[in-house]
Order: sequence, then structure tokens, then C-alpha cells
Amino acid sequence: MVILQNAYGVEQGYIPSYDKPSFRNCHTGRRLKHALPDNVNIHIINANPDVGITATSNFPPDPAYVMSKIKELKPDVILACGHNAKEAIKDIDMPFVTMPHPAYRALTNQTLYDTKEKLNALL
Repeated sequence: MVILQNAYGVEQGYIPSYDKPSFRNCHTGRRLKHALPDNVNIHIINANPDVGITATSNFPPDPAYVMSKIKELKPDVILACGHNAKEAIKDIDMPFVTMPHPAYRALTNQTLYDTKEKLNALL
């Protein structure tokens, strides 16, 4: 399971997925795929289900929402991307890896590679 910050510029209730061109082709989606292990099922949620209007929209993490999705999806490991995602799982008792948000301008290819290796080690 991947936890991002929050969506913007899409319909309310939007759930990110590589099945959707809107996510597959966005900056976050293109960079995130380099951090994900091959041949695994990926469920992506946001730390807050609310959808913003602009790229600067930022909603506080909603730990209750995140926990409900974890209970529903039962992931083997979680990748928390960015501060809000880390905050949403700070009290969780299961394997997780953290990294900067994929849209972070200073994110390096090495960080993406290292994240992928950490996730592979937990699977």
C-alpha cells in the first residue's frame, strides 16, 4: 500500500491508481513507479480523502481514514510518501517504509532506488 498526501484537480472521492491515465501520467505517478517493487499489487490511497482545487492544496492527515483503508486492504507493507503520510501512520504496528513525496523537487533517483530495495527486503 502506498500513502500519498492528497489529490487535487480531480473529482471528489478520487482514488489514485495506475489503472487511471490521470495518475499514470502525472508527475507523482511517473516518479513513484520507480520506487515500487515489480510484480506486486499496489493499492494507493491519500492521507486525507479530500480533494483540493490546486497543487498547493494541503489537508491534514486523517489517521482514522488511513487505518480504515489498512484494515480493508490488509497490505503486507506500507510506503508512506511525504510528511502527511508519515503522520497518518506514526502509531502503526506493521512494516513500513517512508520516503519524500514523489513530487518533491529534490527527490533523487538514488532515493527511489533505495526505497525500492527497502520494500523488496520487507516483501
